[in-house]
Amino acid sequence: MTTRSIGAAGYYSTLILWFDECPSDLITDTDTWEGEVLAEQLTSTANILTISGITTNATYFITLRAAADAALMDDYRVLNYNTSYASINSSVSYSNVVVSNVAYTRFERLQFQKTASNSVLLKIDTAGPQYVDRCFFKGPGRQNYFLLSEASDIIAHFSNSAFFSTYSGPPNIVRVDSDDSSALNCTIMISSNASVGSGGSGLHISNRPDVRNCAIFNAGVNPITKLGGAASSASYCATDATTIDATSSVTSLTHADQWTDVDNTGGIDIRLKSGHSLQAGVDASADNGGVDIFGTTYSTGSPIIGCEQDAVAGGLSIPVAMDQYARLRQ
Repeated sequence: MTTRSIGAAGYYSTLILWFDECPSDLITDTDTWEGEVLAEQLTSTANILTISGITTNATYFITLRAAADAALMDDYRVLNYNTSYASINSSVSYSNVVVSNVAYTRFERLQFQKTASNSVLLKIDTAGPQYVDRCFFKGPGRQNYFLLSEASDIIAHFSNSAFFSTYSGPPNIVRVDSDDSSALNCTIMISSNASVGSGGSGLHISNRPDVRNCAIFNAGVNPITKLGGAASSASYCATDATTIDATSSVTSLTHADQWTDVDNTGGIDIRLKSGHSLQAGVDASADNGGVDIFGTTYSTGSPIIGCEQDAVAGGLSIPVAMDQYARLRQ
């Protein structure tokens, strides 16, 4: 296992430098290549990273994650993009921010943000499985997706993650096409103070990926859109829309009764409310890792829909270390 830190004070200062040193054949090297982003924002006005040309398998693969105590999810019990934690940001339009063309690649506990429209935050673009777990995506979400897996042979498993769009207009947030893909315990929403418009949806699927326990809010009249006439493969989801193409699901919920998503400074501050109506899911702990976006163990007795197990009054948890406290005070 080769693990390297990434950031201004890291072993590598950029994602590209980290990836450029990755061996071309991890199977032959019997090695995994792991990058850990330090508590800072990695930003660029161009594409930040393309992962390609590496031979991997289910044992020897690439992982990009937040370093220990560097993830937003380590300190906060709310989701609000914060540059003081491990994060990837780009302002480039009409392009892809991070592209992964290598099977078995994993992305964990990271923040992704785009401040420009018409671009994809994370594109999964090769046959073979890739994994996204406990990540937070934020941006205008216009014309293109936050996470895109756009072919029937490209397998993407994303779980315990939040996708938050601030765009007023037809939303395009997540797309996954392969039968073998999955979306488990994800929260997909447009800001409650944005005007959605017509067209688009929160989750686009084709074929029959495994979709369970996803909360899709303020995403228009079709929270889930099936492409190419695919039969429904979603279940145990929740929405504020009157209908959703998912069996055993909850509809017509009030957005403001489930989350607070605008804080007192007008920023994004997703916080699950006490008294919410999202405890109507199905136990997916055997497939989603068993913990929510903050690392809290999911209840199996009253399974939650979305990526947050517990409602938290007031917004912040108590940090367990003084360096975490110092970052919160910034």
